[in-house]
Formats: sequence, structure tokens, C-alpha cells
Amino acid sequence: MPDPLALLRRLGLALLLGAGPQAMAAGVPDQASLDAQARFQALEAQLLDPATAGRPLADLLAETGLAAPLLAGRPDWMPSWSPDWARPADGPARGERLPLRLALTVLSQGEGDEGNRAVMAAQSDPSLPSLALRGGEATLADLRRLLREAGLPHDGEGAALTLRAPLVVWPGAALRLGPGESLLLSRPDGAFVVNLGRLTAEGATLAGTGEANARVRSFQPFLATAQDGVIAWRGGRLARLGFGATAKFAGVSVLRGPLGRPEAPAWIEGALIEDVLSLAVSGEAGAVILSNRLRDMRGPAVLLSHAPRALVLGNAFAGEGPTNAVRVLGSPRATVAGNVVLGGERAGIVLRAGSEGARVLANAVWGRDGGGIVLTQADCAEVAGNLVVRNGQKGVEVRQSRDVAVTGNTLWSNHSAGLWVSAQEEGSLTLVEGNVLGFNGAGLASAEGAGLLLRANDLAGQFQQFLAGDIALQTPHVARDPRGGEAFVLSASGRAPAPPWQPSCP
Repeated sequence: MPDPLALLRRLGLALLLGAGPQAMAAGVPDQASLDAQARFQALEAQLLDPATAGRPLADLLAETGLAAPLLAGRPDWMPSWSPDWARPADGPARGERLPLRLALTVLSQGEGDEGNRAVMAAQSDPSLPSLALRGGEATLADLRRLLREAGLPHDGEGAALTLRAPLVVWPGAALRLGPGESLLLSRPDGAFVVNLGRLTAEGATLAGTGEANARVRSFQPFLATAQDGVIAWRGGRLARLGFGATAKFAGVSVLRGPLGRPEAPAWIEGALIEDVLSLAVSGEAGAVILSNRLRDMRGPAVLLSHAPRALVLGNAFAGEGPTNAVRVLGSPRATVAGNVVLGGERAGIVLRAGSEGARVLANAVWGRDGGGIVLTQADCAEVAGNLVVRNGQKGVEVRQSRDVAVTGNTLWSNHSAGLWVSAQEEGSLTLVEGNVLGFNGAGLASAEGAGLLLRANDLAGQFQQFLAGDIALQTPHVARDPRGGEAFVLSASGRAPAPPWQPSCP
């Protein structure tokens, strides 16, 4: 398995782009961000080219001149568990017919029954049951045999199998898909997969197939892992999955109720994920989403909800994107690191209420219609080493978030402020240290931003407007030393001496 730390090191702390702060300080108008844009456009074309699907992201970064040494010495980024791909089978596969309502009821425990009626209505033959794997480990060939024995419709032969009825992997059972195998889910027939046992795949494809469902046109097949189910997926492809407004049917989802006790966290690595509503993780601690390519997603591409210590590392996002590439809700100490987000609408990476201590590290966000990185009610979060270039709104935005550290970021040519801080508690501080800001609509801006503890930030390329918002009148304090040689606290009321940075974080 690839070394995640080695991959992240190659992604680039600031993704040095040939032209840096020195070129900006020399008065070259926006040349650094123009160069960045050309390189990002080249990388985007590579990511959208089917011919590059099997190539490592780090290689494509290097070819477009975007690779450089990343932050080293951060072993705390790394996953603490690695799936055992060679785990032996647990015995011969056994299957039986299972009422469809029972399959949906099990999935809905802890998630509610929203959308279940649409899934029922999408079935081409409501009288047909689903197939339940009740024990042992099934291969694709075993699955074909069990479908035949159960009298359930299916198509395909050899390394391809099309399900025309739902499949449930029951607790204690397992499904293993191997290299080159394809498990296709018929959209016209309402097929889907619910995994309550163990699903292991390496180099396989799981995808929706067929035209729109005649009874529920919005229906798309989905893969949902729930209760104590475990998913370990590496390589291959996940496509044409997901519908509705819940995580249950999001496309590729991992759902844990309050009593869920899986033997290992979800692990999804190195896959091409396309035309999927979302890769959603809800209620799962320590999930790993590593080195995937996500393109033309139809919702928030990666959605973490109440997923503490989740790791979203080294993924690439490209193509159509109607909303956030990464959305983190109520997920303390989650880490979003080393990802590349190219284009799309709304903000690229978003942390919302309850994501205390989350980290957004060494990502590149370019060309969003909205902002780059947004934190709202994410106390004690860290935003470090990111490259945020030419986004339609703010570069980094911090709202209602106590003791946030914004350090070592490069924020170039964002339409609004490079860094915006607002709605902070009176007397709170936001650490702003070692950042490079240039050619944004404004450098730093705030609205009730309380205090900004400024240390060693380089605003030499931000000469057209250093400050905006309620700190705009404090511009002389920055203009006299745009390279940040002296530390101080800046607020709407003026400048104050810099205290030690002592965040009140656990």
C-alpha cells in the first residue's frame, strides 16, 4: 500500500509555483497567481482525462510543476489502522431471500425512514425480495450462484454481474470483489447494496447502470454500510450512485447508530469516484478517505457528520461541483490535509458547528465560485500551509470560532479578502502567523473580529488594499511594516502589544 506520508510530502506545503513572495514584492502584477492558475488548469485537464485514471496524483502534480516538499514530521496525520487485504474467507457463502422492507428497516435504524418509500416505489417488481448474504464470504462468482439459487433476476457473466434486485450483506457475512470485477446496480430495477457485514474490494467497480427509473426518476442505486458493517475499498471505481436528501442514500455512505461497534473504521483509498451524490460518513470515528479522485459529484463530495478523528488525505476534486468539496459537521479533531480542490461552486472546504480541534492542512483550493476555506463555530481549529488562489469570494473565512490558528498559508488573488474574521467573542484572539497574502480584494478584513494576533505575515504583495471591514482604519499599522517584522494584536479599536499565544483548547 502507498505510504500516505510520502504522498502528502509530495503534494506540497505551499505547492511552490516558481514565482513566490519575492517575485510579488518585486512588483510583478499578480504574476505568481497567474502562473498558479495556468498550472492548476493543466492539472484539471489531466484529472478529467480518462487516460490518467490510474496514475498517482503526486505524479500529475509533479508534471504540472505543482509538487514540492510538504510539511514533514507530522506522524499525527497518519491513519492508525490499515485494512488487512489478505484476510482469509470465513467459510462458504450462504444466501437467502430477504423481504425488502426488512432490509430498509435495518438500514433506517438511527437514520429514520425518510426516502424509504421512494426506494420501495422504484422496484420494478415490488413482490420480489432482496438477496441476503447470511454467512461466509462471497466472491462475484458466488454471488451469481446465490442469485440463481434464490430465483432473483440478474445479468452478465464472467467478471461482470448486474444486480436487478437489492443485495444485503448480513452481519457475520462478507463480500469480496477483486481486480477487474464489476458489480453493476440496475437503476431501472431499483437495485442497491446494504452492507451490514464486511465488504472488501481491490481494483473493482461498483456502479449504477441503465436509464432512469420509470417509477421514481430521481432514484439512483447506492451503497450503504451501516450498523457494525465494515468497508475496505482500494482502487477501482465507484460511479453513478446516490439520490435524495439523506446520508443513507447519498451514493457511498457509512452510517453508525449509537450502538454501532464496527471492528475497524471505514477505509476508502485510491478510487475513481464520479457522478456520485456524496461520499458520506455519519457517526463513524476514525474513517480514512485517502488518495481518491472525485469528479463530477452531484452534492458535497465528501460529507463528514459527527465523524471524530476522520482523515481526508491527499484526494483530488475536479469537474462539476455544485457545492462544497469537503463539508465537515460536528466532527472533532477531523483532519483535511493534502487535498487538491479545483473549480466548483460555493466554498471548497467547510468546517461547521462542533468540529473542535479540526485541522485543515496543506490543501490547494483554486477557482471556486465561492470561498476557499470556511470555518463556522469550529473552536480551536488549525488552518495551516494551504494554498488558496483565485476563488470568487474570501480565501480563508473564520466565523464564531474561538482560538483558531491561521498559519503558513499562501492566499493569492481571491476576489474578496484573503483572510476574513468575524462574529468573534469579545476578548478572543485569532492567531494569524507566517501567511503570505497578495492581490486579494483586501488582505485582512474583519467584522466584529475581536483581536487578530499578527506575527510575521507578508503582505508586500497586498499593497493595493491591506485591510478592510472594521479594521480598515488601522491600515497604517500594517503599511509601515508589510512584511510583519513585529508582532501585535490588531482590532477595530487599534493596536495592542502581542501576548503569548495560549489557546484554551483541550
